[in-house]
Amino acid sequence: MFSFALASIPGPSSDSLDIAIVAKDNVVVKLDNEHIRVMEITLPAHSVGPLHWHPGHAVYYLTEAHLRNTPTDGAPILIDVKPGDTTWTETVTHVTENLGANVAHFIMIEIRSAKR
Repeated sequence: MFSFALASIPGPSSDSLDIAIVAKDNVVVKLDNEHIRVMEITLPAHSVGPLHWHPGHAVYYLTEAHLRNTPTDGAPILIDVKPGDTTWTETVTHVTENLGANVAHFIMIEIRSAKR
């Protein structure tokens, strides 16, 4: 189970929660401008990514994935998707765990104008 010390978590504008920085070995930024940021992300099988933050974002899954997102302010959310599935998530600070036996591979599109 995850535990979080909420008082010690930096604010969303901090680079210390930017997925492209904290998970740089698993994230390739494809486009980054004042409107959107598009990233290609891989999460190895049976791995847990670092705590990070996103504004509202869409995810297009390139592979089957069985994930658990654990937000700092709520209960874990299970995500089971097939290649081609697309999801939307509001602004969130969370940890993502790949519960599957294969690499999860997806494209994430963060919307810069989404509420923070």
